[in-house]
Amino acid sequence: MSYPSLSIVIPTYNNRSSMLRQTLDSIAAQTLLPDGLEVVISNDNSTDGTDALVAEYQGRLPSLRSFRQPSRLGGPGNWDFLLNQAKGEFVFLLCDDDAIAPKFLESYLTLLRDDPQLDMVFADIELRGPDFTPLSSVSLHSPEGVSDGRTRLRHQLKAQHQVMSTVYRRSLLIDAGRWDAQVGSHLDCTAFCRAALRARNTYRIPETLFQFRISAGSWSHKLATEDQGQLARWYRRKLDLLTEDARTLAPDLRDYIESMYLWHTRATLTYLEVEFAKGRLTGQALRRSMRAVLQVFPEGRIDRMTLKMLLVSVFGHRWLSALRRLTGRPNPYDSTLALFNSFTDT
Repeated sequence: MSYPSLSIVIPTYNNRSSMLRQTLDSIAAQTLLPDGLEVVISNDNSTDGTDALVAEYQGRLPSLRSFRQPSRLGGPGNWDFLLNQAKGEFVFLLCDDDAIAPKFLESYLTLLRDDPQLDMVFADIELRGPDFTPLSSVSLHSPEGVSDGRTRLRHQLKAQHQVMSTVYRRSLLIDAGRWDAQVGSHLDCTAFCRAALRARNTYRIPETLFQFRISAGSWSHKLATEDQGQLARWYRRKLDLLTEDARTLAPDLRDYIESMYLWHTRATLTYLEVEFAKGRLTGQALRRSMRAVLQVFPEGRIDRMTLKMLLVSVFGHRWLSALRRLTGRPNPYDSTLALFNSFTDT
């Protein structure tokens, strides 16, 4: 029985050849390489040895196509270019510093072959350090197996889990509006949410099949401590797009999506608290970041979380840690969130 066609699309740019090699090796090592698979690479006008590296894989990977951009397109431009080039019924957006487990394609394509109603499939993720050393697995907070798209949207907005392991029906991504450059580092999460709002059925594989590299000094992670205002503007744009989508696609979800403006403000303040506790933010920097966030999300200005964080910025976090122990509440300072940014200044 034949499998659905799939395009794996990969943008790449300077000084990432060693990581791109790992990415391509992980595709070549798959237990299943069906006839309907293609790999499409967009070289964003690199000046290193990227072209020579890609040429090495011409005979190893099925239907490998590579395009060299005459001038830089950037993130959204590359994803849009690759989506236009993709020929598969399904598409997988793979970054040039990540990798997939050997059973990735076999697991995904078998599900898509057996259930033509599936529009999105994703699996659990393993975090890896800059040298690709395994750090920890991330079990996604979303129902296992089949679920409707609206359920996935709700879980994604609340858990903010990583979505890079998702294979999409290509027409679904196109209907979801392609890429909006105004969402910045939320490009993939925005695509996931907007696609989920339009999806019929989705499937979560409760296995670790995707390996995500925490790259040292990557721009999105550095912004998390350097410019919370920019991140807040990107996230608000994401919620604005979803609110507008829900107006026509899911009016019953509008109240829930609109409640996420305050929820996200609280989640961001929790993140800042973790960064402060880990010594990556001073009290003054914490207050500065809070002001930047609250300018974009005024919904949180009179929230009790805001008051708590102001106290933390002045008196430190130890009293809050003691209070958490007494009340039995979880300690955010040992969370995956804390681990995620631990390489930003290495």
